[in-house]
Amino acid sequence: MKKMDKTTSINLECVFCNSLEFELPYEGYVPYEGEMIKCSNCGKLNDYSSIKEVAIEAGTKELTQYAHAEIEKELKKMLKKFK
Repeated sequence: MKKMDKTTSINLECVFCNSLEFELPYEGYVPYEGEMIKCSNCGKLNDYSSIKEVAIEAGTKELTQYAHAEIEKELKKMLKKFK
């Protein structure tokens, strides 16, 4: 069985302007659940828990689509061997 080589990163996006930049106290800071974080672009506050959940759902969808495509590709290869 072939190992999946797909890696992906999940980016948090401002729900108001889709910016990926937030004002955090220091580099590497991880907000706590329910913390409001300020968008560096539009200045509006975003609930960390909510935007994290949206990002995780988007990442899960992307990886699921990738997995389905890889499975389909491998099945086609296997079926060619039986022809």
